[in-house]
Amino acid sequence: MDPLSHGLVGLAVGSFSGGNVLTNPMALGCLIGSVMPDGDIIMQYWGDYAYLKNHRGASHSLFGMAVLSLAVSFLINFIFKGSSFFNILFWTYIGCLTHVGLDLFNSNGAKLFWPFCNKKFGNGLLLSFDPFLVVSSIIVYWFHKRNMFYVKLAIVAFTAYLMFLQLRKIQIRHKIIKQFTFPIDRIALLPSMTNLFSWDFIIYGKKEIVTGRSSLLTKKIVIRDR
Repeated sequence: MDPLSHGLVGLAVGSFSGGNVLTNPMALGCLIGSVMPDGDIIMQYWGDYAYLKNHRGASHSLFGMAVLSLAVSFLINFIFKGSSFFNILFWTYIGCLTHVGLDLFNSNGAKLFWPFCNKKFGNGLLLSFDPFLVVSSIIVYWFHKRNMFYVKLAIVAFTAYLMFLQLRKIQIRHKIIKQFTFPIDRIALLPSMTNLFSWDFIIYGKKEIVTGRSSLLTKKIVIRDR
């Protein structure tokens, strides 16, 4: 996800700790934690290959998030003297979890169990910038102290949105398998970067590769190249 989306989700979740990010160290920790895992952008200093190889690696793991949360919590606790270190640590780690949780819904995924497992886990459901996520986060942040009905409605609506995307993904995959009768090794299916209601796909066959696009609403399949 993009930094704006991560930050908005961190603000929305951190708002439940009480106060705002300027006066509440726990809310501030949640906000910083929600963007900290992407600090691996520092690897860009060593070139594109180094960055792409390490992005969503150690900093996006459960272990890496713990290390980042400890470092951020010590700093915030030093600034906000007298505040509870463990409360700050808890909310900072929650912020990190929101970041990685969202990245798990992207096609790139994240190395959640590094260093014990180098596999990236992910489910390509969301774009890097998803307007439904942004709107839901703003509603939660704005109404969490005003009207909890809208907060619950936003959470339920976004959950239903994810379930709809997952169902459509399964249906489109089945339609692709049914339409293309040649032996298929693998199907890559991910949200289109240029059309909110379309998904791009790549079919890896034993003798050919097919690329195309499918409508999220109608499941219509359009072949681009073969």
